[in-house]
Amino acid sequence: MAVLAGDITAERAAHEGMSNAVEYINAIVESAADAILTVDAAGRIAGLNAAAGVACGGGSDQIGGADV
Repeated sequence: MAVLAGDITAERAAHEGMSNAVEYINAIVESAADAILTVDAAGRIAGLNAAAGVACGGGSDQIGGADV
């Protein structure tokens, strides 16, 4: 039986920092007054913020996946 042990403190800190950064960017995108759409490689709407939903007349559940 092999036992691997190591200090993962730095790895956990890096993961937490990345999670905080993602939350921060998501908050900026969602609170933006401008419409923001993300499009996947196939040219379909992959995501949109609230302002884009208002501008397009629907939410992500109605517009998501539509061709651009």
